Amino acid sequence: MNLLFITDFLDTGGAERYFVKCENMIPDEKLQIYTAARKGSFVQYLANPANFTAIRGNPITNLIILFWLVVRKDISAIHANSLRMLFHAVLLKCFFPRIKLIYTKHNVTLLDHHFPSLLVFLLRYFVARIITVYQGQADELATMGIPAAKIKTIYNGVDLQQFQYVNNRQDRVKKTIGILGRLSPEKNIPFFLKIAEKLNGESYDFLIAGDGPDRDKIEDKIKQSGLEERVEMLGDISNPDDFLASIDVFVLTSFREAFPMSILEAFAVGTPVVTIDVGGISEAVHNEETGILIETHSEDEFSSKIAELLRDKDKVEHIRAAARKAAETKFNLQHMIHETKQVYLEVHEDRRM
Repeated sequence: MNLLFITDFLDTGGAERYFVKCENMIPDEKLQIYTAARKGSFVQYLANPANFTAIRGNPITNLIILFWLVVRKDISAIHANSLRMLFHAVLLKCFFPRIKLIYTKHNVTLLDHHFPSLLVFLLRYFVARIITVYQGQADELATMGIPAAKIKTIYNGVDLQQFQYVNNRQDRVKKTIGILGRLSPEKNIPFFLKIAEKLNGESYDFLIAGDGPDRDKIEDKIKQSGLEERVEMLGDISNPDDFLASIDVFVLTSFREAFPMSILEAFAVGTPVVTIDVGGISEAVHNEETGILIETHSEDEFSSKIAELLRDKDKVEHIRAAARKAAETKFNLQHMIHETKQVYLEVHEDRRM
């Protein structure tokens, strides 16, 4: 079976890490994976660069490139890793009706909000299998009229070899609170700075890891708030495992998320998580058990919960152990790869019937 796996832009992000891990670990003697995306920093992590095709920003040009790729490589299935790529895949299916489509739904899209009937039409009549990254997403699609038999929830999986548990952490007087992600509006980094303002004692440092379009705005906000001595921007980091292991609390403040990899990576290394409750996060973070879950963007609540947690060593150790166990048993990379490969093989069998 020759499968084409397509995504938008192969750069920093959870969906992109998912793409790379699948490309690295799924292919075998029965399954050949070809990939296509706009080039980004993650291209260097592809295991089979000879099977990679670069696409561009122009959708018509991309459609032509992908059309000839399907012809040359005798593609029998296309896995779209984003809504934009799903549109490309649907158009290709119009030319090649026997091709089976797979779609991984990583997040809430504009179609969900503004054109749900179009989303339902595409998923019902063009897509053979839909992979959701949390169960709530699958339930929502089913209520919209998507046949449940088409939908499979596969949780994101963390690489436990890379993100190793830190048994003995330094008990530092000054605690470090960190956030990791693309510096874009939906990540709500200015709210993280509000938390830093609330926790204004000398006992806390704050680290922001990542880069993106909001970098300049965030730097300006740090200066305006007088936080230059307490908040450090690290930019893109090549070793998120080392970063997460080095901080005392990982905070997530996003306006919207699906099922963020960064939380699972913090679980794996044993860094306690304090997070907003959006998307499927509550399916991983059980409040006071595997982390601290907060329902609203209240800087008072975030700051008080972080301070309380860092004062309670027993609670920290309980959360660290429970979160690591969850990463090992439910959110590990091997399980994600196995389940995704099973979807590919099912689609292949359906096509042969």
